[in-house]
Amino acid sequence: MNKQTFFFTGCFPYEGGEHFIENEIPYWNSNSENEVTIFPLKANGKKRDYPKEIKVDTLLTKKITVKQKLKGLVLGVFSKYLFREIYTLIKQKKINYKNVVTVVKVTAKGIILSNLLEDKIDEGKSNYIYCYWNNELAIAGVILKDRKKNIKVFTRCHRYDLYEEHHELKYIPFKRQFANKYDKWFVICESAKNYLTEKYGVKNENIALSRLGVEVHDNLSSISNNNCLNIVSVSYCVPVKQVDKIIKAISDFSSSNPEITIRWTHIGGGELMNSLQDLAFKLFEGKNIKSIFLGNVSNNKVNEFFLKNKVDVFINASASEGVPVSIMEAMEFGIPVIAPNVGGISELLELDSCILLPEKITEKDICNAIFSIYKSCKDIDKREACKTKINNEYNAQTNFKSFIENFK
Repeated sequence: MNKQTFFFTGCFPYEGGEHFIENEIPYWNSNSENEVTIFPLKANGKKRDYPKEIKVDTLLTKKITVKQKLKGLVLGVFSKYLFREIYTLIKQKKINYKNVVTVVKVTAKGIILSNLLEDKIDEGKSNYIYCYWNNELAIAGVILKDRKKNIKVFTRCHRYDLYEEHHELKYIPFKRQFANKYDKWFVICESAKNYLTEKYGVKNENIALSRLGVEVHDNLSSISNNNCLNIVSVSYCVPVKQVDKIIKAISDFSSSNPEITIRWTHIGGGELMNSLQDLAFKLFEGKNIKSIFLGNVSNNKVNEFFLKNKVDVFINASASEGVPVSIMEAMEFGIPVIAPNVGGISELLELDSCILLPEKITEKDICNAIFSIYKSCKDIDKREACKTKINNEYNAQTNFKSFIENFK
């Protein structure tokens, strides 16, 4: 029997994020045996590259009508899913007005999306649903699976769609109720696997470690001259990324080491970009520091930057992460990394070339780390060790080919 695979994304292949899918999508095949269709929730901006055999359906990007909303709300309020989730809230001692309202909204949204998608299910085929995020689309997938017999639902989970403590309400709907409804959870680090089991009760046999990956290149980034230090960071300019701490740490390091010429490049835009530029201008004034904000650039452009520029060290200061692809990309070019012990970062930095900071970091922690790594980050053996780590464990060709075997 032929099959079709629905690939649920937030916006890919359109602009707006999910740059890490750019590394995975080339390994997907759409053919007579398996027709692959991407269903994004948003479709703003230009399309990025993806295999021409893969279809893109913008069904879910269309505005939901008032009639559809009312139908979803009514069906949601009287659904078994809502009552079970209310019971879960009571059991978890998280029952309150905000959480109940959230459950009602998420239940209605899951039902609306499942209603929209139901006509896409081919009764004569095996239907695989692949949810890149464990969000409302994953919930819709499980609801569809309850209605139809020929559906399997697979979900990845990363950071915000996994860790409850990073949510304002300290609660994510349907994690426990649907814990073992998915045919497989794919996690990107061992710590996430443990979290799913301990926090939500997902069975071990329903979880598979499927690391993300980056393309392997032949060359390393070049290093700067003596008494120079080129630092790079890559992240959205949003509060959780704590880019301000990087700025303050670089400023403090320069104050103690005025003889060192520093160039700091930040890649990534966002709501705080202008205020961060102002902070850098203020703190770097009169010091031997040059700051460059490149804004949002494509995944390929990030790799191109690492290849064509001198980069000595990479810094991540985020308060919450999964396993950052930006760190993988830096290490693949032999760039040592300074980063906090959040998410799966510790699994990336299991070598002497890099510095793993505490989970809750200060600018002083980052400053001290820069001082510690200043000379060793240019050592060729340490840079080669970074590259070897990524090539052995986070190679896109190996990891994504293995992952996609699950859909054959």
